[in-house]
Amino acid sequence: MTFAEYESLVLKDYKKKKAAGSLSLGFPHPTPAKLRDACLEALETRFDKKDEPFLRKYFKMGTSNDFSQAVWQLGVNKFKKVSNFLNDASSSTHALNIELLAWLIDYKERPYKPDYARMYETRDAVEAAVSENSSFSIAMPASNETAHIQPMQPLTNLFQQQDEQPEQDHREKDEPATTGFSSKPEDQSVEKKSFLRKRYVLLLLLLPLGGAVWLLAPRQKQEPSHAVVQPVAGLNQCVIWAEDHYQPVACTGQLQNQNVPALKPSTVAGLKQITQPDTITKNGIGHVWYIKINGHMEYYTAGGFHPIETDRRLKPLTLYIYNKYLYDYTDKTGQKSSVFQQVRNWLTQ
Repeated sequence: MTFAEYESLVLKDYKKKKAAGSLSLGFPHPTPAKLRDACLEALETRFDKKDEPFLRKYFKMGTSNDFSQAVWQLGVNKFKKVSNFLNDASSSTHALNIELLAWLIDYKERPYKPDYARMYETRDAVEAAVSENSSFSIAMPASNETAHIQPMQPLTNLFQQQDEQPEQDHREKDEPATTGFSSKPEDQSVEKKSFLRKRYVLLLLLLPLGGAVWLLAPRQKQEPSHAVVQPVAGLNQCVIWAEDHYQPVACTGQLQNQNVPALKPSTVAGLKQITQPDTITKNGIGHVWYIKINGHMEYYTAGGFHPIETDRRLKPLTLYIYNKYLYDYTDKTGQKSSVFQQVRNWLTQ
């Protein structure tokens, strides 16, 4: 498949989903700001590892792992060409913008790969797995024979046997057999059953490997984090996080043995947790930061890293997160608004 064909399929899927009203790219005309918000929403709701190489390249992330922050730093101008392309059917755009569109609409066959890459990548992965973890196969008896263990055929031979089967069948129909093997129907049936047995054995060898990975991965538990004493950069003092703010403490001798980062004075003074989320309004978008820890949303007055989970960065509040977690707070409105009232309030703001 050429890239032109891939682009045509992506646009066809985009128009189909747009007509069905299932896209959040902005209706009826996507703007650069709406495309940016759609990127933030996709990162929050359906991040997929297969998209990471493309996203790092498109958002110019380098070694950073904060995708949302990279989108904000990129600015809305980055999405102007995509917006112009979607609003003008006669225009064209760069291949990277087509890949961005495929990601935004959740096109299932992304990213673009030529046919030969799709055809061989599965075979290469299976060959590598079998070569490392198995060297024998069990030959099942066809009748009353005794089962025995024999060396396993290389996978390449198995694929070649499957590819050459039509040619061999054609030769057996048109020409008399010149080898020592019989071409009787019952012999062909035995050969076919033998080939199927080898495929079943291969499947049985691979299933335990996948099951072991699936069972062992969830067993890794992360130890709970606790507030630790942290030094303040440029000052001979230390602080510790106390519920919703930093408070000064004595710098003990144990501090030298702790691998903790030094905090900026501005972070100590400005970072506070917002303990009453119902006070956050729509004006907090881009000025309030959030993080989800153990399924619970937390909100802060400044950016940076979480005061306890110091390896996790706080994310800026977006319209999507505001509408999902903050809009319907009963403490803010006195009662939940109807859908009609919510739409009316949004239009009058």
